[in-house]
This record gives sequence, structure tokens and C-alpha cells, in this order.
Amino acid sequence: MKRTRRAALAMIAGSSSVLAVETIGFSTAGVDRNVRVETVGDADAYLGLTAEGVEDGGVLFEGPTRRPPVAFDVVNQLPEPIAVTLTADGLAFVSADGEPVADDRFVRGATDGERLDPGERIEAVTVGLPPGDDGAAGETVTGSIGIVADGEETRIEADRDLNLERPAITVGAARLDVSQPAGGGFDHRWHLKHVDTGGVALERLCFDYSAIESDGALDFTDADEPSASVTVDGGNRAASIDGRTATTLEVVLESPTPIDADAVEIVLTNAGPPGSLGGGRDSASGAVLELSSGTESTCVEGVWRRS
Repeated sequence: MKRTRRAALAMIAGSSSVLAVETIGFSTAGVDRNVRVETVGDADAYLGLTAEGVEDGGVLFEGPTRRPPVAFDVVNQLPEPIAVTLTADGLAFVSADGEPVADDRFVRGATDGERLDPGERIEAVTVGLPPGDDGAAGETVTGSIGIVADGEETRIEADRDLNLERPAITVGAARLDVSQPAGGGFDHRWHLKHVDTGGVALERLCFDYSAIESDGALDFTDADEPSASVTVDGGNRAASIDGRTATTLEVVLESPTPIDADAVEIVLTNAGPPGSLGGGRDSASGAVLELSSGTESTCVEGVWRRS
């Protein structure tokens, strides 16, 4: 099974508990394709969702409205392998098993043959708001997650609502490159898509690399005169490094302004040696970028763009 990086996102890290058939609203389960079975209690659950980083007993789909992104695992509690199809209505998948999902549908095992074995799970299915989502900050967006689990003997269908709070600052996606120009230090290049600060002025950027896996030392304090540049839809914004620790770097925009752009590029020049970074192309990096104004903030994890 694929290994999932645990990024330092507040809504993803924490304790977990299983939500079984009855509690997540399964409609029916079919056994032998002919017999209809009523929903069962937790003790006899066929399929469960394990929610992490959520209070109220770990119940992701109940309780207070969440701030995106939120994540859950899909667990096969059947005695046979299953194909799993997840659909999002009014929401957007961000990643699953540490890899980006660029669609409103995620399928495991229906076409690639990699069915979910008994006891196996799809880790960190991460859900947020659709790119370009419009509306006022603080509003509640209600979407739904559809789940179909299909085996040789059993079929399970589920549908569950999820309430997310629309943040003031949104980022559609983030990709990260690390390169070493000839004769120079290491450059970290962040590519952000669909950045909207909701009318508030973006003031600071905080890079947290504490969850990155590295064979060698990664220490921003060893960097010799690092610098930062911010480009918004092709236009440069003056920025400077305001603070750093071994694994974090803070950048301040010299003229804070609202941003509503399709593309934002942030380059950390001469950021210091990253050692040998783990993860391949299109995998979650563990590097987290926080964008903040004086009162609002949001976090996004970078996905490796390099080969």
C-alpha cells in the first residue's frame, strides 16, 4: 500500500476513530447480488471511514463546520477485495494516498486492478472547495461525498454531507520544485494556482518544511543570504525574508495587497542545501505554505513537480 506523508495541516493531523455503516449513512448493502441487507451497526460494519484531526469523537461528517482541507481514510472491512469509487458534489478532491486528484471522482481498483484488500485503506482522502469557488468568507458550503464499494459478493453505496467554511484566502493547488542552478545554491520554486485572498491584503508567507523527509540536513539558518521573489500573473511583488529557523522561513510582502490571480510563483533563492529530499514526481512533499493577512490565513501543501 502506498505510504502517505502527514503534512502539518491542522485539519489532517490528530486522533482517529472508525465511522461504520450506520453512522455514515449507508443506504444498502447487497450480498450475493440477490439479497438486500439493511444497514448494520458498528460491530458488523462492512466498510468504515476513519476521520483524522476532527474532534467530537472523530466524526468527520457531523458536528461543527470544518475549515478546508479535511481528510479521511476509506477502510475495507469486508472479507473480500473491493473496487472503490468516490465522487464529490459541490466539493473538490485534493489528494489521496499522497498523490494529487484533479477531478471530482477518485477510483481505486475498477480499472487498474489494484483493488482494496480486506483491512487495507485509502489514506488521507483530502477534500476542499472547488477551484474558483465564489462567495463571502465565513459562509458554509455544503457538499456531499458519494461512496461505492464493489466486490464479487457485495456492493455497498453511501452518501454523506460535509459542511465546510469558506475561508477568506483560498489556493487551488500548489506544486514545488527544488533545483540547483550551475554553480549556485538551491532554489525552491512554488507554483500556486487560483489564489484568491477574498479582498484582504496578503501580508506574509510562512514556509514550514518540518515534515519533509530528507537524507541530509535541511537547515535554512545555514543558507548564505537567501532571498525571496513573488510573481503574481507575471507581475513582480517586492518581498523579503523576515525570519527563519532550521525548517521554517517567513517572507513579508513589502506592499501588502489583495490577490485574485490564476498563477502565483514564489521563488526562494539560495535557500540552503535540502540534502536528498524524499518523494517522487506528483507525490506530496510535506512542505507546507501558509498565506496570511492580519486576520485571515490558509495553508497548502506543495506537491513535487520535479522528476
